Amino acid sequence: MQQNILNHARSYIGAKEGDYKHKEIIDKYNAIRPLPVGYKAKLTDEWCAIFLTVIGDLSGASTYFGRECGVQRFIRIFKDKAIWLGLVKPKPGDIIVFDWQKDGWGDHIGIVEQVNGNQVTTIEGNTSKSVARRTYAYNHWRIAGYARPNYPSSGGTKKTINDLAHEVINQKWGNGNDRTFKLSEAGYNAELVQREVNRILNTRQQGTKSNEAIAKEVINTSKWGNGQVRKQRLADAGYDYQIIQNLVNKLIN
Repeated sequence: MQQNILNHARSYIGAKEGDYKHKEIIDKYNAIRPLPVGYKAKLTDEWCAIFLTVIGDLSGASTYFGRECGVQRFIRIFKDKAIWLGLVKPKPGDIIVFDWQKDGWGDHIGIVEQVNGNQVTTIEGNTSKSVARRTYAYNHWRIAGYARPNYPSSGGTKKTINDLAHEVINQKWGNGNDRTFKLSEAGYNAELVQREVNRILNTRQQGTKSNEAIAKEVINTSKWGNGQVRKQRLADAGYDYQIIQNLVNKLIN
């Protein structure tokens, strides 16, 4: 599960406040009800905790560390779940919390990606108004501590919410209550899967542009990304990646 979490977090690296990926994060947060403390997030809000919540939703990990829009309330959840460790040497997949003023109040939050010696690399939302990696000494004075969720042991690789949604669309999980039961029995959140299914199908319905128009967008804008990100975005929008890529290659040669 830790790898699913980190892979989803990595997919947002480079997102900047105000761009479409930032809006996507806010929209995904607001799509899951009930909203934490009943608060609907805005594009102008601080969003590090919102980012963590969305990554948890997408990877099926929110059960293990909660959903929040505030850092201090996240700390309370961690303590209630008995997963708050304080200032210890972390592991990948742990959650890092910062206290900038050392006043006992959580100010910022992220995910531990790597630990090398005494150095920890994180992925954080709303760091310099973007999603980015940062590196610190694991015991830096501004770090309040770490939480280590009780993730399930890896007796097999858990699929991502996006993977499951595509399988649902391809009729691999049945329908109605039968689908909900099968997903739940397999350890997945059926509601989150259905929301992702709806998002994908809505995007496909909107994808009425010609292959040629999309190929030009790939060349002239950053909307579709690169590599695997481009392949996934095109698939989610209902386009054949190979056809689009062949047109791109033809247009730029």
